[in-house]
Amino acid sequence: MNFFKKKIYIKKSRGFTMLEILIYMVFLFSIVGIITALITQIIKVNHIVEVTDDVIGSARGTVEVVAQEIRHASSIYSPTSNFGTNFGQLSLETTRDVPTGETSTFVDIYVDNGRLYLKREENNPVLLTADNVIVDNLIFTYLNQSAVIPAVRMQITLSNNTSSVAPFARRSITLTNTVSLRSYE
Repeated sequence: MNFFKKKIYIKKSRGFTMLEILIYMVFLFSIVGIITALITQIIKVNHIVEVTDDVIGSARGTVEVVAQEIRHASSIYSPTSNFGTNFGQLSLETTRDVPTGETSTFVDIYVDNGRLYLKREENNPVLLTADNVIVDNLIFTYLNQSAVIPAVRMQITLSNNTSSVAPFARRSITLTNTVSLRSYE
C-alpha cells in the first residue's frame, strides 16, 4: 500500500544572500541621501527667500515713511540737516502732528547704531527699520535749492543683520527715492 502514500517534497527557500542584502542597503542609503540633500537645499533656499523678503519689505516701508514726511514738510531745516555724506541726517519743519500750542514742529530722520530713526520734537525716536535689518548707507541730497519747489533724494542701503542669519543668506538692497516738498510755501 505504498501507492497510497504521497511523497511530500518541501522546496527549500534560499532567502537572501549577503551580496543581495548589501546591494539593497546601498540602494536604500543612496535614496535616503538624495532625499536628505534635496530637503536640506529646499530649507536653505526657503531661508534665503525669507531673509530677502524681510530686507525688501523693510526697505520699502522705510522709504515710504520718509517720503511721506518729506511730502508733508513745509521746509527743510538746514542747520541740523547733513547732506551728501553717509549716515546723513534730514531735519524737516512740518505742520503735521504739531504739539499743542505750536504752529509747526521739527522732524529728524537719522541713523544711530545701524538703525534708522524718526524723531519728532518732544517725542521719543521711532525705529523705522525692522529689528533684523541694519542700515549700511544713508545719503540725503538736497535738490532744487533755488527752484520753486525743493526736493530731497534719499539713497539707502539696508541689509539683514549678519548675527541673525547664516553667511550664505546675507542680503542687501539699495533704494533711491526723490521726493518734493508739497507743503512748501
